[in-house]
Amino acid sequence: MKNLAFCLVICLSAFVASAQNVPVSRPLPVKFELGVPTVVESGAHDRVWQTFTIGEAGQTNVSSFTEAATGLNFWNPASGRYDGSEERFQIAKDGSAIATNGQHQVILAADINSGGSVDLLMPDGQRLLSNPMGLSFFDSSSGKNVLIAEITNCVGQLVAPNVVLYQNAFDTIKASLRYTYMKSGFSQDVLIHENPGSPADYGLNPDTTVLEMYSEFYNPPTPTIESGLGGDQILNLSQMQVGHGVAYVMNSTLEPVNVSKTWTDNWKKFPD
Repeated sequence: MKNLAFCLVICLSAFVASAQNVPVSRPLPVKFELGVPTVVESGAHDRVWQTFTIGEAGQTNVSSFTEAATGLNFWNPASGRYDGSEERFQIAKDGSAIATNGQHQVILAADINSGGSVDLLMPDGQRLLSNPMGLSFFDSSSGKNVLIAEITNCVGQLVAPNVVLYQNAFDTIKASLRYTYMKSGFSQDVLIHENPGSPADYGLNPDTTVLEMYSEFYNPPTPTIESGLGGDQILNLSQMQVGHGVAYVMNSTLEPVNVSKTWTDNWKKFPD
């Protein structure tokens, strides 16, 4: 923490959908147009395209290929088939951002500083309801934890079809929260726009102090935990996973920073 730059990007939550407990792929009723690729079969993570052409001798030629990607399609009860997933939020009348056209669904509250402001519905129907809480310095050598910023009232803005930004979401540090909805998952990024100071300013040892971000979860399903890189925890939640996060110091070399996380119900560690 001695040389922390003025802008730090921390990807805290990366969820990846799996192929469990979903309807099987099936052929689709289609009409073909000569020479135009057409989807003839669709599943949760793939779709088959075919193209019909007429040869010089009048024979029918068929070519096909399979497109594959995590979360490519979602089961749509209204159509009774797999439809293409869409990476986009819609803004509701109350200002919340809603993404429903995918295997997982997300609702972000208009104001990030509200209980359960981040609502993720996983493909198996289980819900992860959470909200960000604050930033702190934690000194592993002394066990001391100092809260340096808390979430404050902040209204989100749609800055891209699938990205909601809560600018200046913290009370004492200039920092933002960014949420991105993808076919393959969902991420929360912390964007720190100014130097939060040195741990030494709080009586902590810079060599053994890390910057922590806290999120609170309400009655979540219990994940299975695996050991990850650098002491990180990989959280498996049925059909989704909280994988290894990434962080970068925004300088000329985009310097990487090690990120790890801990899943705990021991809130005594969170500073008062």
